[in-house]
Amino acid sequence: AADGRPAQASAWLERMLAQKLRPDAHLFNAAMGAHFSAADTAGARALLDRMAQLQWPSLRWVQGHWASQLEEIDCC
Repeated sequence: AADGRPAQASAWLERMLAQKLRPDAHLFNAAMGAHFSAADTAGARALLDRMAQLQWPSLRWVQGHWASQLEEIDCC
């Protein structure tokens, strides 16, 4: 994510999940930030949907923050 490669950041999260690891909210937040920095709204929406599928309470603040950012993009 820090290298500005959002697709790779999301893939890395998926690899962690496949290995039964539980990435924390900060990692999801970093990946979402990378998508936004790269103007990759489709990737951001996909990652937001993935977080919703997980239904982890610890991800709610990340989901809320980035969902509001996407709403701002949609409305303007």
